[in-house]
Amino acid sequence: MLVSFLIPFVLIGAFALMARQFVQKRTFEDDYRYDGGFGGTRYPKVLRYVWAETGMKCFAGADQSGLYLMAHPHRKPSRVWGSTGDSDIFQKNIRIPWSHFEYKPSRVFFGRRLWFELRGRKVYFTLPWDVGLKLLADAGRPMPWTAALSPSGPATPE
Repeated sequence: MLVSFLIPFVLIGAFALMARQFVQKRTFEDDYRYDGGFGGTRYPKVLRYVWAETGMKCFAGADQSGLYLMAHPHRKPSRVWGSTGDSDIFQKNIRIPWSHFEYKPSRVFFGRRLWFELRGRKVYFTLPWDVGLKLLADAGRPMPWTAALSPSGPATPE
């Protein structure tokens, strides 16, 4: 009796969480949409939203003004039911000014990633470690933690 009473509440809660994530992702993409061009180096990688089940294929680039997440040119139609096992395809070009988010190193499962967090929006995404370092170097952004995380240990002053 108690289980049949709780099932509708659990389903409503699950639906509410999925709807919240959809709205959050949609408003993030609409607010930072970018229709201009990008002349810097593009790195084809997989972006992963923290709440998403799979990563998203996209091109990432950076300059002094911000981080660019660009749509992958090989878009395929999305499937409504089931999964192909591939990553989803990033559909919109986005430019996020550096002043709108923070970045830091993280370890997700067994791999090192660069964690990005948009202030006040509760939007989190990660990029592979090697691509993240290249993007920060292209933009001339500081990386004070790279010496502490290098495989040989922290650098010692000589």
